Amino acid sequence: MMREALKLAALHAMRGVLLKFVLPVVVVIVLVGGLIGGIVAAIFGGTGTAAAAGDCTISGGTGGKKTAVHASQVEIAKAIDEGVREIGFSGKVSRLTIIAAFGESSLQNIGYGDGAINPDGTVATSIGILQQQDSWGTREERMNPKVAAQLFVLGPKRGGGGLADTAGWADMSETAAIHAVQKNADPSHYVSSVAPADAVIKEAGIDVNRSGKEYNDGTEHKSGGNGSAQGSSSGGCGTGRAGGDAGAGDTYPWIARTPGPGVYVEDLQGFYYGECTSYTMWKLNELAGASGDDPTNWPIGNNKGGNGAHLGNAAEWRDGWIARGWRVSTTPVAGSVAWWGAFGGSGIGEAGHVAWVDAVLDDGKVILSEYNNPSAAPPGHKYSKRAPAISTAQAYLVPPDEFIKKSEPKNEEKNAEESASSNSSEEPQPQPQDAATPPEEATPRRWSGG
Repeated sequence: MMREALKLAALHAMRGVLLKFVLPVVVVIVLVGGLIGGIVAAIFGGTGTAAAAGDCTISGGTGGKKTAVHASQVEIAKAIDEGVREIGFSGKVSRLTIIAAFGESSLQNIGYGDGAINPDGTVATSIGILQQQDSWGTREERMNPKVAAQLFVLGPKRGGGGLADTAGWADMSETAAIHAVQKNADPSHYVSSVAPADAVIKEAGIDVNRSGKEYNDGTEHKSGGNGSAQGSSSGGCGTGRAGGDAGAGDTYPWIARTPGPGVYVEDLQGFYYGECTSYTMWKLNELAGASGDDPTNWPIGNNKGGNGAHLGNAAEWRDGWIARGWRVSTTPVAGSVAWWGAFGGSGIGEAGHVAWVDAVLDDGKVILSEYNNPSAAPPGHKYSKRAPAISTAQAYLVPPDEFIKKSEPKNEEKNAEESASSNSSEEPQPQPQDAATPPEEATPRRWSGG
């Protein structure tokens, strides 16, 4: 009995200690932890909490999610744009420099290096928004966003070797053009920075179509240029000229051969039946006059058309298109390919997505048709046609004129054309040519998307 009484007394004593000392300490820890968590969330935009004052949220970020844009990022983007404008370069140059800075520092002016090792074994001295080393300029120059941007364009110490001296950069993808200057260990490093950087650019009100030089020889970029490859911007960037066939239906020639979700059968174009890439490639060939279900003599394919540059998964189509020397537009074009990169929209995964622009309406809305719409339910290898809407595509891949079938003219018009052509000295159009299958294609791989 005495033993039980001693145990009970000890238990009450322990409770007293817990209530008097331990519990207050726990409360203090929780309060301090909550305060620290609130500060961190305010700085970085924690999940499920309001962003810090001065921040905003822009739609159209990676994967169709909302992209938090911080006021400090907007200010640095404006400084970059000001620096680029001061030296007479275009809005396209400003955009690429901002994307580069986002990829290097998330648009933060970092005053210390990351301890990386250079190829020669020395420790990197990278600082600033573009993580430029000592060879680029003084510490003060590299830590000044406006000046750092000018160094990126003009080269180290403004002595050449920057973006303005990179041959053909305006026709490259963003990551390829930036890599040519920054020499990142991963040439694809900047792909994931495009969408969030574009969100910052939108919030900052920067005119990416501003005219100006693109190269040191004074070559200018004019907005709305014809035939040249243009870099993409975030979805909903402008509206295209009205045209196309709003009433077009499903003309896919292999409906009966298309398997259900999760089953992949090659379609002889280099893609798989029922995938977004297979349907869109068919629409390109249909536009070129193809018919039937045998693609042997069709002019365009995964490794066929132009110089035969490889297309691959949907996410890779834009770079392949540019490599073929074909036009990429930032505004909708009827009879073109609507393109989304990896994680470029709601439901879109790493393989990206493509669809066909059936029509662009007078009000700028776009009618798209596709197979394997990532947002459709049930999903998988099915045709769908979207209601007219402002397109969210990141770019539009425009087929060359030589692949577009012309309508047969009336007899009198045809005779006049034939008479004129007999005296014409116009050189024949280049014929599409096949390219050898790239070495990596020796092992079958699914080229898909959506």
